[in-house]
Amino acid sequence: MNSEKIESVLRTLPEVRAAKVALDVDGSIAEIHLVAPDTVSAKATVRNVESLLKAALGLDVDHRVISVAQVRLDADVGGSGGKARAGGTLADLPNLRRGPARVRFLEVNFTSEAPFKVKCEVTLDWGGESFSGAATDTSTARSRPRLAARAACDALESFLERNVALSLEHFQILDTPVGSIALACLRNLGREDRQRTLVGSALIEEDPNQAAVLAVLDALNRMVLRAGGPSA
Repeated sequence: MNSEKIESVLRTLPEVRAAKVALDVDGSIAEIHLVAPDTVSAKATVRNVESLLKAALGLDVDHRVISVAQVRLDADVGGSGGKARAGGTLADLPNLRRGPARVRFLEVNFTSEAPFKVKCEVTLDWGGESFSGAATDTSTARSRPRLAARAACDALESFLERNVALSLEHFQILDTPVGSIALACLRNLGREDRQRTLVGSALIEEDPNQAAVLAVLDALNRMVLRAGGPSA
């Protein structure tokens, strides 16, 4: 299958104004670049692309190869005056815990789902804009902090618009002479920092679930600094 065929299918999506596909030597999709209006989130556009290519062409596409440039409805794609903006990237987060635009923890909530299951929702704030993530698992007291860490990763992914994929590889609460510490080990699967493993920690002062979220933010802060953000 050639790239022109895939591009023509992608352009059938109402939100896609332009599409460009690059193939690997084996014919698999290496990159998909799209231009879409900012009335539809980049994350939603990526999901639509995945579903369309699966249904129309039988192609399973890794969401990490899809990039979306968003433009205002009055923007002239490729012309003058239009300002395109991509979804959030690591460069948009110069420092996750310092400075005027740091990511802030807002809240963590748990709700019962199916029997023995609980859903955790974490809400964060960056520059006055809130974004949330969720995760579901078996309901036990020990599982809740780990679930909060997973939901925090999901919240950050929703902000980063899938330019970075985060995997919680390990979570643990350590008892030390100075108190209990939440430890989060993440793997960044994003295209900018391939397969990078990072560790973050936070002292548990009152709520272990909040500390789990702060440990994730601490790990992400290290990733941003390594990616070229300002030093502390």
